Amino acid sequence: MAQGADALNNQARMGGVMQAAALSCGGYTDAQLRDLKAQQQKALAANGMSGAAFEAAFAAGEAQ
Repeated sequence: MAQGADALNNQARMGGVMQAAALSCGGYTDAQLRDLKAQQQKALAANGMSGAAFEAAFAAGEAQ
């Protein structure tokens, strides 16, 4: 079942927030973070989120 655009956007944004926190705190390699981001993007794409919308929301989360 496809999720609403707001829910998808919020999930992608939260992914960006969490990635920024992981970068600050350490514990993950760059490769692990890239893999986690790709997994999240794939999951959200399966629910109807475009790649461009994901990248925008993820970047907004990273910037918070």
